[in-house]
Amino acid sequence: WCFCDWRDAERNLRAHCRVKIPAPLALRLQITTQSAAWSRAQPQQLQWLTHSEQARLGAIRLPARRFEFLACRHALRHVLATSGGFAAEQWRLDAFEGQAPRLNAQYHGDCAAAATYLSLSHSGQFLACVASGKPVGIDLEVKDIRSVTKDVFALAAIACTDQEARQLHAIGCPSSRYRKFLQFWCLKEAYFKFLGTGIDFSRLRRIDCR
Repeated sequence: WCFCDWRDAERNLRAHCRVKIPAPLALRLQITTQSAAWSRAQPQQLQWLTHSEQARLGAIRLPARRFEFLACRHALRHVLATSGGFAAEQWRLDAFEGQAPRLNAQYHGDCAAAATYLSLSHSGQFLACVASGKPVGIDLEVKDIRSVTKDVFALAAIACTDQEARQLHAIGCPSSRYRKFLQFWCLKEAYFKFLGTGIDFSRLRRIDCR
């Protein structure tokens, strides 16, 4: 993942905004299980969800995906709450399809929304979320023992540079080879999240991870 410090963005915003800006906030990161995040969210009656989040939740039919969505959304609020100022349920987040989560500008103000960057990822039973004062991206991939049998070289032909593919071919252990591929994939997906775009498959093989 990519990370940064709030201070530069916060100073610039103070020079142009008359509303109160939160105190400087360094990157905040949380990695937890979905069940732990859900245990914090479950006692609530979901009033903390914004209209856009409720719309997204309403479109999700599978119970497991609904569980995942709620756990991730509450985990983001928990991260934001560690910066002070609001309890977790008081943070309002937008959840527009195909976009990264972000602060609701109507509730928190345009300047605060512009100064806050959020990213989240989930894999298996785990989730990771991050808040920062500059663009940030995070990706989490849990190594599943059943996935070791995947054709890593076929995946590499889609996602890896020639140099990365050579590194994979040089690894004899299938488990270690798959772990190395996941490292490449995590870095690249986190990079696209940092850019604020979706994964651009036309660029994957041109981004070299070192």
